[in-house]
Amino acid sequence: MRVKSVKYERLFSFEKYNNERIGMEVEISEHDNAEAVLGELYFKILNIEKCLDLFRYLKAKLDIIISSLKSLEKKRKDLLEDIRDTEKELEEIQKIDDIMEKQRRICRLRDIKQLRRDLVEVEEKIENYEELKQETKKALEDLEQLIKAGEFEKALEKYLPLGEKLSEIYGYSYY
Repeated sequence: MRVKSVKYERLFSFEKYNNERIGMEVEISEHDNAEAVLGELYFKILNIEKCLDLFRYLKAKLDIIISSLKSLEKKRKDLLEDIRDTEKELEEIQKIDDIMEKQRRICRLRDIKQLRRDLVEVEEKIENYEELKQETKKALEDLEQLIKAGEFEKALEKYLPLGEKLSEIYGYSYY
């Protein structure tokens, strides 16, 4: 019996009845080894899925980065407001003659130095997240083009390190 073609399909399941079927069929000559071709198809399909999974993973992490940035921006705004209010209160306290009243009001104030340290820390985080956001956005754009061009190996080689970097930051990895 002569085998004329080899076909391999695989169903990849996600959560809640979400599936993706990827398959390939190859016509082979009488000199080709059907089992070897099937083996090649198997690994080709796995790499395609790994690349698509990396794309989905980066998209999900970009959403988290954007959400984190919004949260950090709000925290920065709140800290700036707290610093401004504390500085204003300090100015008012300096005008008070009663030492006991001065001490009572000073004790109620938040530490302005700590507020400024917190602000610097938040601003550094914002800067880091902005860089990570830009890097991830650029990676997604390039990855999409590589996937459309069928360059799955190149895509994995180029962007798997970014996926690993994000999984270290967020502690969760698909692969």
